[in-house]
Amino acid sequence: MLSLRARVALGVGLLVVAALVAFASRFYQVTLEWTQQNALELAKDKTIRLGRWVPTDRPEFEEAARSAFEDAVQGFHGAVLPASGVFDRRQASRYFPEGDFSVPSTCLTNAEPWREPHASIREAANGERYAAAWYPIGHGPRLSQPPAGWTVAAVPLADLQRRTTALRGNMIVRILSIAVSITVLAYLLVGLWTRSLTVAAESAEQLSQGELGMRDLAVPRGEGELRRLVLAFNALLERLRQLHAVQQRFVADAAHELRTPLTILRGEIQVALRKERDLGRYQAVLHSNLEEVVRLSRLTDNLLALARADAGEGLHQSSRLCLRAACQSVCEKLGPIAEHAGIRLSTEGAEQAEIHGDPVAIERIVVNLVENALRHSERGDAVRVQITDSAQVAAIEVVDEGTGIPPEHLPRIFDRFYRVESARTRDSGGAGLGLAMVKALTELHGGRVAVRSDFGAGATFLAEFPKGPRSRAT
Repeated sequence: MLSLRARVALGVGLLVVAALVAFASRFYQVTLEWTQQNALELAKDKTIRLGRWVPTDRPEFEEAARSAFEDAVQGFHGAVLPASGVFDRRQASRYFPEGDFSVPSTCLTNAEPWREPHASIREAANGERYAAAWYPIGHGPRLSQPPAGWTVAAVPLADLQRRTTALRGNMIVRILSIAVSITVLAYLLVGLWTRSLTVAAESAEQLSQGELGMRDLAVPRGEGELRRLVLAFNALLERLRQLHAVQQRFVADAAHELRTPLTILRGEIQVALRKERDLGRYQAVLHSNLEEVVRLSRLTDNLLALARADAGEGLHQSSRLCLRAACQSVCEKLGPIAEHAGIRLSTEGAEQAEIHGDPVAIERIVVNLVENALRHSERGDAVRVQITDSAQVAAIEVVDEGTGIPPEHLPRIFDRFYRVESARTRDSGGAGLGLAMVKALTELHGGRVAVRSDFGAGATFLAEFPKGPRSRAT
């Protein structure tokens, strides 16, 4: 496969060859027609001069003229034909070619004295071509009289053919030389034009995995199209660096979250196995282990759900559903937990707010928002799930009266594994994935999430959904 540089140069060369061939063909055709026309005009002039030299009362090729034409210095051949127009070699020069040079029938029927000669291209018996012209020899001013004879002049085209053949060969050689020169020049120019691209490609090849976050491609000066390409590639590198950093942080956080319950499980089991203990002690260890297994199971489920959301597979079905009914169902399930914690949990707002969505995903969104609010509320506080409805969107707002979120943490509150240490501690059961999952599933519905909080006065989490058919966020 040829390189881009070679293909561009070859393409330019082929275009030049095509243009030159078209021009040369037309030029050759015009030149050939022009030279043939000149030969015909020359034959006309010669036959007129010959006709004026021949006496009208005795139209014959005299010995003096025959001797002159036999000297072969006239550049043409001449003959005198009878009134019938039939060619007779006895009335022609010695060098007149063998062939049919009789007067055309159209001239015999329309001939008039001193009229314009008739001319055409004739081929001799030996294959050579001649420009021939015929001229009538008249009998005075009476134009109705038939001509007394005819003069014919034949101009050989051999020299013309040699010149046109040489011209054609010369044009072919020049076309090939010009095409080769332009192809080489185009190859060199393309090399100069793509030098910056070559430098950028070499820089890209030199980027190792360790240098991904440290180096960018050199941006060329000028060359707007190439500069734009390199800038776009550098922007892609920046996005890859960000994704790489997020991936590394995600893996590190996931490993940390998984290691903690596993370490607790291993430690408690090792302590329990060091010596025999009573039934109550074993039951306490098993209850503690069960809590850690539940924590691991929830963390694994959340990680799997986030991975599916990243792959665009977080939604399994889409149907028309009522947000108020979905929120009431979640509040009924979490009601005993809220009641045990002494927190008032309620649902209020629009009764008929409907969206297109996945019921399982919507329920997971509401569960995570309500659990987050309950986790950060104190006994005696209230958690309200409010549904708002408008012409274009429907939204779920979960309002709590807890400790709130410090302002510096608000921009990262929906990041994975991110926890506000003052409120979202391990003792409260959070792993930092619930709000990240809320954001991912809401964006898969084409919606958005937001948070408002005054530190010390609670927080309000918003999940907003379009009322039309679901569209995935890009």
